[in-house]
This record gives sequence, C-alpha cells and structure tokens, in this order.
Amino acid sequence: MALDQLTPEQITVIDDGNRACWARTAPTYGDGFAALTGGAAEATLDAAGVGRGSRLLDVGTGPGTLIGPALRRGATVVALDLTDEMIAQVRQRYPDVETRVGKASDLPFDAESFDAVTLGFSLHHMAEPARALAEAHRVMRPGGRVAFTVWAEMERLEAFAAAFGALAAIGIDTADEGPQPPLGMGMPLVDYEQALEAAGFTHPFARHVDIGWQVREAAPIVDGFERYTGLPDFASAEQRAAFTAELDAAVQARLEADGTANFPNPAILAAARKGA
Repeated sequence: MALDQLTPEQITVIDDGNRACWARTAPTYGDGFAALTGGAAEATLDAAGVGRGSRLLDVGTGPGTLIGPALRRGATVVALDLTDEMIAQVRQRYPDVETRVGKASDLPFDAESFDAVTLGFSLHHMAEPARALAEAHRVMRPGGRVAFTVWAEMERLEAFAAAFGALAAIGIDTADEGPQPPLGMGMPLVDYEQALEAAGFTHPFARHVDIGWQVREAAPIVDGFERYTGLPDFASAEQRAAFTAELDAAVQARLEADGTANFPNPAILAAARKGA
C-alpha cells in the first residue's frame, strides 16, 4: 500500500486544516469526544504493552485521553500533539507529564528513547502517516510495541452517522474537496498491518474494537461536531438550531430505561513490535 504520496503543498493544506480543527475542538474535547475515544484506551495500551515502568510516547495525544490510564498502570508518559491548544489541555490535566508540540512525522526525540508508542485516533488525519510510523519505529527501543486506532467502516459508525445525517438534513455539505489523508479509516485490516510492516515493525495485527458514545443529551455531540466542522463560522442561527433539534431527536429515539442513549461507533486497533 502506497502512502505519503502527497505534494508538499498538499501536506501543508492538511496540516493547516488539522491545526485549525483541533484548536477549535480542544477546549471541550476532554468532556465530549473523549467519552467516545476513551473507550478504546485500555485495549490500545494493552496492545502497546504498556505497564509499570514503561516509557510511553503518546503521539497525537489530544487532551491526553490515554495519559490517565497509562499513568494508572505505572508508566511514564511523554505526550506530543500538533497543536498548542491540545497541549495546553494536557498541561492543565497532567502538569507533571512532559509535553511537546510537534509533528508525528518529525519527532523531536532521540532514537530508541521509548518502550512504546501510541497514536490514538490520529493517524488517519495525518498527511504523512508512513513517516509517522517510521518515526515511531525510530524512537522505539528494540522489543517495544506500537499501537494505533482509527475509525472503523463509516457504515458502522452510528454516532457519526447521526451527526453527519443531521448536518445533511439542514443542508450542510461536509464533503471535503481538498487533499485527503493517505491512510483512511475503515480500510481492510490487512492494509494497516502492511503499513506497520512497511515502517519496519514485525508481527503486526489489526482487529475491530467495539466502543460507542453513551450520552444523556445531545449537547456533547452537538458541541463536538460544531467545533469539528467549524459550523458556527458558516451556518446561520436557524441552521444551528435545526442541527441541535435533529440530534436531540436522534438521542431521544435511543434513550433507554437508565436515561442514556448509546451510539455504537467501533474502531480498528492495529499494533506491532520492533524487532531486536
């Protein structure tokens, strides 16, 4: 599978788009999207072999969704993200954790510095995923493990289907006509395994992980997708109100006896080892 075939100009467009997107989402990601992505945290850390005494590099850390679970395991964590805004969230939550702002494709660390590297729900957004995996291999000690998560096939993502369906219902087209990240979500599992092998890792595997977004109201989904899409910048007040109403209805239709609505939104987890 050929990755990282974009031009420098295309890479810049994607990088700039990611910076803008995750800067917008940073203030509330920890209380919104992280309730969904955090469902894969323990499986990701297991796959990366993170335990007591592990030195972990968490790439694309966001607000630090994997940091708390890793610290509870007795690991030492270094966190890196593309945006100052996400790193500010990490520093507020985990002031003793070492943090860096930087690109996954050009890690500011020496070779063989870490026992494990994780990339939670970030690789499929990157302009240079092959370089990111190669960098993870470079900074990892022999015998260490890498693990990453991406979203599963779109037809299985019920939380995202509700949000994008609500946007479509109010006449908002979310199709991106610009350059697309080379490593997509929902690809055949073997493609992720081959990407790991191409980066120099051995014994790769990929599997689905069943997670979902449990909410009591639509507000976390509304806020997350308004920030993710930048909706307030181009939608009218009437459209935003209609978007909220559509998601309110979707939540109400799924409410269970305990007052929660569950939106299954599975992930793909891939992992591999660096040989001795």
